Amino acid sequence: MIGSGSQRKIGIVIKALLDQAEELDIINKNKIRCTDIPRQGKAERRYLTIRGIDRLLAAAIPMNEVALMRNVLLFTGLRPREAKGLKVKDLDPMRGRLSIRRDVDDLGNPDETGHVWTSTKWRRQWATICTHAHISGLTTYELRHTAASLAIAAGADVKTVQLMLGHASAATTLDTYAHLWETGLDCVSVGVLSVSYRLFSF
Repeated sequence: MIGSGSQRKIGIVIKALLDQAEELDIINKNKIRCTDIPRQGKAERRYLTIRGIDRLLAAAIPMNEVALMRNVLLFTGLRPREAKGLKVKDLDPMRGRLSIRRDVDDLGNPDETGHVWTSTKWRRQWATICTHAHISGLTTYELRHTAASLAIAAGADVKTVQLMLGHASAATTLDTYAHLWETGLDCVSVGVLSVSYRLFSF
């Protein structure tokens, strides 16, 4: 079954084609209006439980860079493309902060063995992590949602989470994660300290 997002994209393309056909007098009138195009439904977000996070952190990882990327995505909420563009100079160890100065994908640079780090290689490494952690279908973007849930469970307010995730406005943050403040995610808050401790064990 085609998802609502794909249905909307198809509808937009068909309408654009028919609009062009109408302008060229190929058809008399395009009867498709913007209101006829399916709306994109809100995707169901996936958040790792404390047990899932533990399994992810304990998964065997063959490369230090992969482990570092996993930890950054899981505990900072950065978008994958932002994390891939990080440099050492972006880290402020005294304040415990990362500065996002660019939105660059650094894939294609050699790793410590001289091999080129490609998107295919990253996907293969990530699939291996998920297999070892016994978590199926987990995307790196879902680590962003998990990071947000951890911050909220730890008591972060809307403005703090907005700044953490780089949202344009607090309204976007609320629209995306309001239900987490409503439910409290008590089961997550119980394990936040233990999970944070694991971060420094790598």
